[in-house]
Amino acid sequence: MVGMIGELIEWLRTTDDSAEIAEGRVDFGGGDTATCVDYQPSGHDSQPQAGDFAIVVEGPEAGSYVIVGWIDPNNAGVAKGGEVRLYSRSGADVVGALHVTADGEAPDIINDVVMELIARADRSDAALNALSSVFNGHTHNYLNHTGDPGSDVPALTGSPATDAAGTMPIEQDTEHAVGCDKVYVS
Repeated sequence: MVGMIGELIEWLRTTDDSAEIAEGRVDFGGGDTATCVDYQPSGHDSQPQAGDFAIVVEGPEAGSYVIVGWIDPNNAGVAKGGEVRLYSRSGADVVGALHVTADGEAPDIINDVVMELIARADRSDAALNALSSVFNGHTHNYLNHTGDPGSDVPALTGSPATDAAGTMPIEQDTEHAVGCDKVYVS
């Protein structure tokens, strides 16, 4: 049995005697085309893209052809011996991948992504720390009672007193609390 290689023109999903099948219309060159049944392992549902190459052999019926494999002409092939890599793509771009390595370590591309995420988290953490320093260093004058039982006139103070836990409440015990009177800065 001689195999042939052709370029995928169109991908089809059809039924044959109530069996769901996938077919590819393949161009062998010189105007020769054929619609070929694509045999994939059970549990796999993978649709090739136009421009992929099909490996085709003659089918069991006269004039029929069966696709037994595919070549993605854009796949750089990063899996090493004993590894498995499944990937999805949009055009020639890989947009998702599952890569099981032979040594159990993350593939280099994953390490690069993880390192970039760590760098982004470090930059975010530094920005939050800077914001926290500015916020915690910000002070206002607070309105407090003078302590004179007959006076309703509040007095200005430079900063609030800390409570027994050492926190610095913005809220003051006063009848004249204004603004955000339920916020605590630790």
